Amino acid sequence: MQTESAQTGYLPLLRDRSFHSFLWTQFLGAFNDNVYKMIVSVGAVELAADQALGARYLALSGAVFVLPFLLFAGYAGQLADRFSKSNVLKVTKSFEILAMIVGAAALLAGSIPLLLVVLFLLAAQANFFSPAKYGILPEMLPSSQLTKANGLLELSTFAAIVLGSSVGSFLFAHWKAEPLKLGGVLLAIAVIGSLTSLMIKHVAAAGSTEKFHVNPFAEVWSGSKVLYADAGLWWSVMGISYFWFLGALLQMAVILIGSESLRLSETHTGLLVTALALGIGIGSIAAGWLSHDRIELGLVPIGALFMGLCGIFLGFTHTFAGTLVGLSLVGFSGGLFIVPLNAFLQEQAAPEQKGRVLATNNFLNMLGVILASGMLYVMHDTLHWTPNSILGVLGVLTTLSALGIAKFAPSTLDSLLAWFRNRANIPAGSAALPPAE
Repeated sequence: MQTESAQTGYLPLLRDRSFHSFLWTQFLGAFNDNVYKMIVSVGAVELAADQALGARYLALSGAVFVLPFLLFAGYAGQLADRFSKSNVLKVTKSFEILAMIVGAAALLAGSIPLLLVVLFLLAAQANFFSPAKYGILPEMLPSSQLTKANGLLELSTFAAIVLGSSVGSFLFAHWKAEPLKLGGVLLAIAVIGSLTSLMIKHVAAAGSTEKFHVNPFAEVWSGSKVLYADAGLWWSVMGISYFWFLGALLQMAVILIGSESLRLSETHTGLLVTALALGIGIGSIAAGWLSHDRIELGLVPIGALFMGLCGIFLGFTHTFAGTLVGLSLVGFSGGLFIVPLNAFLQEQAAPEQKGRVLATNNFLNMLGVILASGMLYVMHDTLHWTPNSILGVLGVLTTLSALGIAKFAPSTLDSLLAWFRNRANIPAGSAALPPAE
């Protein structure tokens, strides 16, 4: 980890050439993924022979993108622990270029199966990129900047999701008859992202000498045991996985609200999803600002509580404006919730096991996303609950989770009380972090 610096705040981070390059590298990667995902989603529906087949391809595209995070998470963690994380980032970014070359061919052929193969390749690239992306932060930055770095990382990620989805729809609408132009844009974004990765400063390898596990699930199992042995790490990962579960279920429920409850146009439904994503991004920046130069876990129960209360509000509102405001506030609260947890996980994981821990976290996050799809099927299709009722129940569950944080992680409440007493004058490293167990 880097030594402490006297400079804190967002401006020194944004002036850091290496971090600036890192931020652009991950933004362009997430942006390109979402441009391509949207082109595949819209294209699959349009190219399919009938509506039922289009819906099937749409569902399949979601499963294809999740699958590599389950199959290859163990390998990604081992690479991040064994080699320099900066080198892992650079090499994995170059594979995005290869994937986009195949993607251009798939678009030219108009082959939905080949488009899905490329989507799988992009997801695999993202899987190998992720542990090094999160793991490199405490190696290239002082701990006083870690929360703010995570705030910028989350903001850029959700901005990439919103912009990528919008640009993907726009490009397909205007160039669906000119697939070479679509492929050219995707390839150009991949090349630019690969070039920016070259300016990320080199960090030394973590130095793991553990034997390489051929079975990727053995690595995830080992990572789960490491997490479970440390209460702070375990509950952080549970919180992050719940965030992914909640976000996935919220996004699907919002689409149902637009189509079933409010009878909105696709544009207005898209605005609701955008409000949720931008709320998370702004809340992430606020988390970094409120934390000053420390990892402030006291924000976690605040974020959980307000996510829950706003979810309950969404269960009772039946207007577009009310839903827009409610989703923005849920997103903002989610940013307060997730950023300290990510920063804590990066800071507290042992250097030689950081990749393993972060890869296991990714695996569990994806299980949360899959569970969200199952929960939606049970609540909406089997129990026939309205989308608003689903959001209300999510709000109650999240409010209860805030109370659970008070019971199982009381140190977060100690930090919260200290934060309220004197936010500006709490020394770094005081009650913000729970003791390792």
